[in-house]
Amino acid sequence: MVENGIRQTFPEGAVLIREGEPLDVLFVLLDGHLSVRLAALDGKEVATLRSGEVLGELSFLDSRPPSASVVAEGEVTVLTIPRSVLSAQLERDTAFAARFYRA
Repeated sequence: MVENGIRQTFPEGAVLIREGEPLDVLFVLLDGHLSVRLAALDGKEVATLRSGEVLGELSFLDSRPPSASVVAEGEVTVLTIPRSVLSAQLERDTAFAARFYRA
C-alpha cells in the first residue's frame, strides 16, 4: 500500500474530506492533527484524529458519501491511496483483505 500511495502535505484549514461529497481515496494520517466536523452541528468539531489514523474507510466499505468533513488543524501529511488501488489489493490478497476488514 505504501508503494502505491501518494504522500501529500496539506496546509492548515485544508478540507481533505467534504461531508456528502463522494470520496475516491483512502487517507492514512502520517503527521499532524485533523478535525472531524458535522454540518448538522453547524460545523462543530466532534473528533480529533492523530497520526496513524485511517480516514475514508467507512465510505470505502459502504460506498456512501462521507458523513462528516475532515479539516487540517495545522499542516498535515497524509498517505493518499486511490480506491482503485485498494480494491485491486483487496481482491489479490485475501490475508490483507481479512486484516483490512477486521480493522
